[in-house]
Amino acid sequence: MDPVAAPLKASLGEPRTQGAEGRWAVSTRLRPWCPYLAVVLASLALSLLGLGASPLWDQDEAKYAQVAREILWTGDWLTLHWNGQPWFVHPPLYFWLVAATAHLAGLGEFTARVWSAVFGAGSVALTALLGREWFSPRAGWLAGLVLATSLQPFAQSRLAVFDSVLVFWMLLALLGFWKGYRGRPGGYLLAFAAAGVGTLTKGPVAAAIPGLVAFLYLAGRRELGRLREVPWAAGLALYAAVGLSWYAVGFVRHGKPFVDSVLGYYTVHRFLGVVESQAGPVWYYVPVLLLGGLPWNAFWLGWPRVLREGAQPLPVLWCAAVFVFFSAAGTKLPNYVLSFYPMAAVATGAVLDAGWQRPRDLRGSFAALGAFWLVFCGAVAAYGLRLHPAEFRVLLPALAPGLGAFGLALAAAAVLGLRGRVPTAVAVLAAGTVAFFLLLVWRVVPEVDRHRVHREVASAAAAWTRGDEVRVAYWAPASLVFYSGRTWRAYLDPDRVRQEVCGAARSRVVLVAPEDRLVDLQPWVAGLDRRQEVRGWVVLEKPAGQTVRCP
Repeated sequence: MDPVAAPLKASLGEPRTQGAEGRWAVSTRLRPWCPYLAVVLASLALSLLGLGASPLWDQDEAKYAQVAREILWTGDWLTLHWNGQPWFVHPPLYFWLVAATAHLAGLGEFTARVWSAVFGAGSVALTALLGREWFSPRAGWLAGLVLATSLQPFAQSRLAVFDSVLVFWMLLALLGFWKGYRGRPGGYLLAFAAAGVGTLTKGPVAAAIPGLVAFLYLAGRRELGRLREVPWAAGLALYAAVGLSWYAVGFVRHGKPFVDSVLGYYTVHRFLGVVESQAGPVWYYVPVLLLGGLPWNAFWLGWPRVLREGAQPLPVLWCAAVFVFFSAAGTKLPNYVLSFYPMAAVATGAVLDAGWQRPRDLRGSFAALGAFWLVFCGAVAAYGLRLHPAEFRVLLPALAPGLGAFGLALAAAAVLGLRGRVPTAVAVLAAGTVAFFLLLVWRVVPEVDRHRVHREVASAAAAWTRGDEVRVAYWAPASLVFYSGRTWRAYLDPDRVRQEVCGAARSRVVLVAPEDRLVDLQPWVAGLDRRQEVRGWVVLEKPAGQTVRCP
């Protein structure tokens, strides 16, 4: 061979072939992950769509957004404030994220909610990875699809609350435990770190649930001796540094009142007692899960079959632990069981994966879809007619098409599934659910917003303030504070309102109250000037230099 041509051929020809082969190899390696990427990105897009179009809800959304705003007002990132007062209720991570985002892009509905959407998509990703780890690649992306298109996880990922963030860190802690259990000691440290960040999000429950599940799993396998392989000293030090440092700073700054509130009342008493009248019977979460797990909870019927076939029990164990733990707690709210859904999605992904090859196993679940839809429609009607009958009748024309389309999608999926066409049935079910979610976002929620007056009331109240007056609010929601951009002396007790107004002497006072509550403030409120009425609310003023004769 020509001594010059040979190197030239090597330098010009062969690398091209090798490069093409290399690119093909990379493409081949990445191709199995495409369904995962598609599910996660679709989940994020679904959560972000129209995210800032609707006003913040009372109480939590508006209150949490205001806490983030007051971080920027005060410049204090360690002591949280709400309505101008120290707020010893929750840890700060979510508020730090919102405040940092607001500092860069301004504070509004979108920036208040965006982190919930981001971490919701992150939970979809971790759910898919755990499904792949424990079952199969197809079970993994199916698990992610199930979580992304389940009703309550979708709704929660669009709210300015931190439950989606908490669930992400709990799932990461579980993944860390599994990696450590499978022989990678660094996995245990990941679990401790994730539990620490979760504790900085919503308290020690972020460590309690994964820790309880890990213990039960080892106990069930008679492997409690493996607890000796956990790097406890390093792990606990890492957990304390990440998750408990803010609590330590709070104790140094504020002493016993801080600990009694954040850890005592809002953590221990939240479990052992009832916080803010948020009680419920022991079966409280049964209807929550029946509605929140739609449309995939019909396939929960297949969990026992999968377990009998020797599948990984961790997902079902997690679901059982979450359900029992929060059912035993004295304080109950629907969002507390949000961590149930990712592992329910993993178990459901395994059920669907098995049904891919054995469609007969899913016949009962497909047949039950119609019953679950009827229960959902009945629950929506009962809730609306009992609690908000007038608004529900107005809302029904916007809601009915969505419920009907959702029902048709479930019926089509059921027919396809009963005929053994499981992949097509799953695709129809997921697409129909997404269409239902979009109808909720674009048709139903805007109609609901028409009956929500607080942003309008807050704007009217703010127009009467200058910044030097005494601002008093009676029975006012958190959105009055957020949307007015002012702090208010807010009370539910009429005597406290009277004391504020009468104690203002000759200072100017602006009072905001519901029209139907003014009777509580008689007779002295008659001495105030009525400045504006806004959809059942009234703005009253005591001009500067004027006094009110109070009993």
